Amino acid sequence: MILIADSGSTKTDWVSIDADGNLFFFQSKGINPTTQTELANTDIEDDLQDSIQSADAIWFYGAGIATQVTAERIKKFLRYLGARGDIFAESDLVGAGRGLCGVHDGIIGILGTGSNAGVYQDGNIVYQRPSLGYILGDEGGALDLGKAVLKAYFYETMPKESQDKFYEKYQLNKETLLSNIYQKNLGSAYISSFASFIDETPESWKNSILEQSFLSFIQSRIIPLLEIYTFPVSLIGSVAFVHQDIIRRLLTNKGIEIGQIAQKPLDGLIEYHRKTTMR
Repeated sequence: MILIADSGSTKTDWVSIDADGNLFFFQSKGINPTTQTELANTDIEDDLQDSIQSADAIWFYGAGIATQVTAERIKKFLRYLGARGDIFAESDLVGAGRGLCGVHDGIIGILGTGSNAGVYQDGNIVYQRPSLGYILGDEGGALDLGKAVLKAYFYETMPKESQDKFYEKYQLNKETLLSNIYQKNLGSAYISSFASFIDETPESWKNSILEQSFLSFIQSRIIPLLEIYTFPVSLIGSVAFVHQDIIRRLLTNKGIEIGQIAQKPLDGLIEYHRKTTMR
């Protein structure tokens, strides 16, 4: 039996595949070895812990796995939970590549809370430029959109009716905003929570903000990769999936070949590991 995990900062989706090909799904809170200081505090239900302990191999794909140190933190955490089989800890970008492209090559982009991109070839990420995180980077993700909404509200560049609606909904002033970000250190999850408000704004203003954010992602993260590797571009993540019509149009206008756009990689990861791990 193997166990696969697709983990973000908010939640982790797990699936075990037994020798007969049966699937068993679980969910836990997000497990991020970069942003969480105490992984051992993560609540794991008994059924999932039983699967962790009995798995012959665990493939853990997660946000925050960027170095050998963070990968080892995940392995140590799973050993703490009783894992006895082999453990493979890979980045969410590797998971996205295997989930979207399988055994084929492609350029992979993630547009969820944050953003990332890389070149997927022969089952691994072979090239990527550094992700600069939520302060300097994350173009095109929910965090970037949340920043745009907040700046438009406080700079009063948002349509007036939307400003009124924003105030009614959040009752937010500058002092509270800055306290939550800097003093309470709520950070990226807090800022990205405002991204959903964009759907409550006029269509023309909304599309302008979305296009600006997605074009920034394409220009800074995708096009530099296409200058080296001429692979189709596939995207994954909630933002990519919800706004795929706009993203497809922007990519097509730039003559970029589009692969798949999906919300989650788990279905593709199941097929990938059935073909490569369980044969």
